[in-house]
Order: sequence, then structure tokens, then C-alpha cells
Amino acid sequence: MEGHSTGCQKITYFKYKTQDKRIIGLIEIAPADDVAAVKKILGNRYEEGVTIAKKMVSDKKGSDVVPEWMQFYPLLCAKTFLTVADPTSTSGKIFYYGGNLDEIKGVECPIFVVFGSNDEYQANPQEKLTILERSVMNCTTKMFMGPIIGSSAMRIN
Repeated sequence: MEGHSTGCQKITYFKYKTQDKRIIGLIEIAPADDVAAVKKILGNRYEEGVTIAKKMVSDKKGSDVVPEWMQFYPLLCAKTFLTVADPTSTSGKIFYYGGNLDEIKGVECPIFVVFGSNDEYQANPQEKLTILERSVMNCTTKMFMGPIIGSSAMRIN
């Protein structure tokens, strides 16, 4: 199964939760640290943004659009914002390189991870590859020069 950018969270989570035997390996193309990307986008307003989104969800307004300054893509609702911005969310912690990486460690198949040396959303991609190599069994990594362009595809045959 192959995923690109945030598609990597989706395929990793699926395999981790289901341990589906049809999936004999994962190809992770530029697996983004969503939390770090949102921190970069929002800067010193990151914590404020997470607090606002959590309040919206607790007030039963999780499907409402977050304030414009928090929208890193159009019409972003509070629940979706938290899936990528909150390091305690399932998607947020899968590739939170400052965290434990428990979900990807729990995947029981070979994983191949590639980054481009010029990744738009990931600071120091070589460091991320090194973290994965040291932390995750059955993980092979590769750095390509320049950016990588792919799709967020997911396919099971």
C-alpha cells in the first residue's frame, strides 16, 4: 500500500488498526509531520488555534469552519483541524517525530520510506529518516535529491 504526505498517516493507521494480511508492505512517500507543519503555518498562534478548535468541538461546533487565520486550506472545520494539529490525535501523532511513533512501530510488515531532500513541508528530512531507521523495525529509508511529487493514494487488491 502506498501513501504520500498525509496519505501516509491514513495507510499506516489502517494497517496498524486492522493488521490486514493482504497488506504485505507500506510505501511512505514524504510522510509529513502534520503537527510540525501546522506549527510552522500558524507560528506563535499555534496553541491558540488548538485551544479554539478544541472549544469548538466541546461546544458541539466541530463541523463549523475555524476562523480564517487558522485555515491552512479553505473551509477547514474544527474536527479536521485537530486531526492534524493536535499531537494527541491519532493522525497527529503517527508521524510526530518528537513523539513515540507507537502506531508505525506497531505495523507488522516491511515499510519503505522516502523523502526528497527539498521537502516543502518537512524541515530536515534526513533527520526524520534517521529517526525512523532507528525506531521502527523492518523500515528501510531512502533520500532522493530534490522534491518528491506523488499522490495520497491508498489501494488494496
